[in-house]
Amino acid sequence: VGTLAYFLSRDPENGNVVDNRGSQRLSYLRGVRTGEGTTFRQRSGVLGDFYSSTPAVVSGPRYLINFSNRLEGNTAYSTFAQSIAERPSRVYVGGNDGMLHGFNAATGVEEFAFIPSAVFPKLNKLTGANYSHEFYVDGPPTVADVFNGAEWRAILVGTLKAGGKSIFALDVTTPGEE
Repeated sequence: VGTLAYFLSRDPENGNVVDNRGSQRLSYLRGVRTGEGTTFRQRSGVLGDFYSSTPAVVSGPRYLINFSNRLEGNTAYSTFAQSIAERPSRVYVGGNDGMLHGFNAATGVEEFAFIPSAVFPKLNKLTGANYSHEFYVDGPPTVADVFNGAEWRAILVGTLKAGGKSIFALDVTTPGEE
């Protein structure tokens, strides 16, 4: 949070001069609408656009069970597949609000948001009254079940695409523990 706080403490309208609004900017990014239209930019909604990012759905196992034990020799993928068979479904999509969002696929409620460190330096721009659209987390996420040498995990890999030169990986095996 220290690095994020450093970047959010800068006023995008005043040459990135340090001010005392870092915590307010963080609240704004989290969807709090206090100060919109006065201190901060007026938004049409609290989520950024999903311009180029396509959703990735994560629910049960990614691979067919009958072929799975051929993956990684004697390490049974089928055991992992059974353990996640009833996993709550999530939809992950990148937004030009600087976040990868995770929504409950059944309810549509956002349950998770991740900000890649590569977008920290420009997050404060999102609050500026003179903000002009920029790309942030614009790439489509990809999810695979992978063996890490000890166990199977569901891994999401995302990119910034037009938002910058960076990739990130998250363990999404167990929703709520990302």
